[in-house]
Amino acid sequence: MRIALPIAIACTFALTACTPPKPSEESVQWLTPPIETYANWKKDSDSTHDLVLAYYANRSNIALRLPSGEVQTLVDGSVNNSAPSGLAAAIGKNEIAAMWRDKIPSKGLFLKQGANAPIELGEGTAPLARFSVIPDGAGWHVLWYGEQPVEGIKSKYNVYYRHVDEKGQSSPTERLFSGFYFQSIVDASGDLAVATWDNNQTPPKLILRVRHASTGTFEAERVISPTTANIPPLINAFRIGSRWFVTWLNQGGDNGNEFSLQGAWSDDKGAQWKRFDIPALNGFDVVDVSVAGDAASGNLVMAVSGSWRFVNQDPKSLFYVIRSQDYGATWQKPEMIREDAANADSHARKAEVALGAEPGSVWLLWEDWREVRPRIYFAYSTDFGASWKHKNIPLAGQPKGGNLLQSAKQATGIDPKGLFYLAANLVDRKSVV
Repeated sequence: MRIALPIAIACTFALTACTPPKPSEESVQWLTPPIETYANWKKDSDSTHDLVLAYYANRSNIALRLPSGEVQTLVDGSVNNSAPSGLAAAIGKNEIAAMWRDKIPSKGLFLKQGANAPIELGEGTAPLARFSVIPDGAGWHVLWYGEQPVEGIKSKYNVYYRHVDEKGQSSPTERLFSGFYFQSIVDASGDLAVATWDNNQTPPKLILRVRHASTGTFEAERVISPTTANIPPLINAFRIGSRWFVTWLNQGGDNGNEFSLQGAWSDDKGAQWKRFDIPALNGFDVVDVSVAGDAASGNLVMAVSGSWRFVNQDPKSLFYVIRSQDYGATWQKPEMIREDAANADSHARKAEVALGAEPGSVWLLWEDWREVRPRIYFAYSTDFGASWKHKNIPLAGQPKGGNLLQSAKQATGIDPKGLFYLAANLVDRKSVV
């Protein structure tokens, strides 16, 4: 077994997805030297395990580390008097793209692909630091959130889209809809689905628009589900095979503390949706959801992190694992993987799951606080989580003298050669490295 840890503002673990023995210290490699960073960072990797890392070298400088190890400066605030914020990075078919937002001299959104000069994409939309860049084989889907008021539109907060080809030519800006917390799905055919929650409608609705790759145009808005409660920024969109999923957290009650984890799935590219919920977790204040699924067998594994702080005034963070064996149509009873004593005495946060290379194999990793300092622990299953071959094992080779914090939503997953990628922040006593 091989474990690899490139480190920047984070460590990125790569674990072989075979049936593992307990990892040894000798199995750990560092893929990059420590890189001091200031704030945000994003990473992506491709099927050859090449790693691209975009990060803030300081408050106003953004750097891009290429798979070769070369470091490029994307933004030099000392020269350009810039005030960048936000960050996105992705590996496309032939090039690497990085994206950021700047506020000086005015709010702008910039995309740099390959050796091309950065291009601005957010003109006239007052872009905010919530955006994404998604490769599509012929260029990039670019989505962002803007706050420029639009005549005739009640909300000033809107979701926008442009397509940029590999030559840097971009389509006109399209306003997709008003809303918050947009999420996207790219289908095997190349179709793009973008979901959001629009609380300007009566009643508020979870909605979706689909862009067909064959025509390059978006269909009219579709309704995933009407909602009667507030929805915090915890919307996830993903697909397992040809089935599309959206999950969200309903936040109801007079005090906004009645939580319920809900979802819906569609087999016809969003035309019709079938709702589901997890009633055993009603009242659980969810903060992170991670899902992995096997399209061939219909097995899904979901890790849900949060706390019962509004139910029993217990502020400790916990996580549950929930399984489905029928493509998400029904879900089994939530299961705790950590020991009862550990759950009673310490936090466990940001659990993430991914399928291994072998059929039935599942990796589960989380940030565990049972020691004086937080560490990354893992569990491993060979039967889609029905049982666990290894449980509650600290990942070997973790740096000494610092806090190792799981960093969710950072390209966790299994690549075609069977390496598991997980991002984690390493914070020492003096700085973030």
